[in-house]
Amino acid sequence: MAVDPKYVETVQNEEDKEANYNDVMAKFGVKGSFEEDESGITLPTDYWSRNLKSLPDDEVFEGKPYLGNIEKIEWNDKETGKKEIAYQIKLIVVDDDEKEAYILPINIKSKEKVQKNVHHSSGLFNLVIGLMELEAPDIRKAVNKLDFVDIKQVQKQISEIENLMFKVVMIDNDGFTYKSFRIVDDY
Repeated sequence: MAVDPKYVETVQNEEDKEANYNDVMAKFGVKGSFEEDESGITLPTDYWSRNLKSLPDDEVFEGKPYLGNIEKIEWNDKETGKKEIAYQIKLIVVDDDEKEAYILPINIKSKEKVQKNVHHSSGLFNLVIGLMELEAPDIRKAVNKLDFVDIKQVQKQISEIENLMFKVVMIDNDGFTYKSFRIVDDY
């Protein structure tokens, strides 16, 4: 089967029209497959997923946060052709009122549950420091590196939070710019 096993090959849509996914893909000359998401978080199919990279600077959003499992990402380097491996963990913020899910991938150093030497410009640092600032405002001014972070403990803390507000920010790290996020209390 070429489609997600959660779905049947033949589906009935809202207009009572029946469609076979595999027949439609064949008609368009494509072959598709479904790769399981290793994050362990399943979103309702009618929610609009928004990835951090596609969000405008300074956008503020909120919802129930979930921190997924560590995922291994593999790709071939365009220049060397060599197979590369990286690891990430997804922070997903679900806004049930708006039926939106914000996906914030966080690069991490290894598949280990305890990450060491977490730099101040990393997404994991921003997440952990942001959570700590909810209890100890301005702790970011006292700490610019985390010697270690226990992912399981962070997942536990996040699972206890019902609603959290985030803001998209641009980070400039020695001329390399990228989008990240900050936890915020208000607009």
